[in-house]
Amino acid sequence: MVGFVIWYNSYMAVRIYDVNKVYDIFGNEYEISPLKIKYMHEFMDKFDLVHLAKDNEESIDILIECAVIAMKQFAPEKFKTIEELSNNFDIKTLYKIIEYAADIKVANNDEKRNIVTGK
Repeated sequence: MVGFVIWYNSYMAVRIYDVNKVYDIFGNEYEISPLKIKYMHEFMDKFDLVHLAKDNEESIDILIECAVIAMKQFAPEKFKTIEELSNNFDIKTLYKIIEYAADIKVANNDEKRNIVTGK
């Protein structure tokens, strides 16, 4: 019979992801980290619809829905609807939530481009 030993100490529990902070328009702070798989599946199912959007307005609506899904992990009691989220965050913060939660860079702040086509 072959045995093995599991070695563990307090140094083994190491954070392997970054936690970023975003602020709503009222100055409330939220810590955003990568989504748990449970939320990532739901998020990606919704995000896949962005390329089917007919215009920027429709694509932004989809991104807001993605952010609502992401915020289920970070502030489950607060942002349960699209209206609640869109009344509390500006567009730049919306992009940051998506970037920090799903590692998807939606738009480059230095250049203006169409969200749907990327041009």
